[in-house]
Amino acid sequence: EEKIFLEPNLKIADVASRAGTCRTYVSNYINQQKGTSFSDYINEQRIHYAQQLLEHDASLPITYLAAATGFASEQSFVRNFRKFSSTPLRK
Repeated sequence: EEKIFLEPNLKIADVASRAGTCRTYVSNYINQQKGTSFSDYINEQRIHYAQQLLEHDASLPITYLAAATGFASEQSFVRNFRKFSSTPLRK
């Protein structure tokens, strides 16, 4: 509900602290249950959210999408969009 994955510079320790557990537990859970790393899991959630935003307004600029989804740069957003989405990204 909080969508903490949208926070820029989110660290595994931040998630662990909010969940009231240790970072090792969070890391192991994501690795074992989701089959991916923490950073890939967070970036995939961010891209999924970006796709939802684009469904409502396909004209949103990449600059806005990158900032709204917690990415540090447009380049990082585009790289991850290509990695986690089969939808072409309009420039």
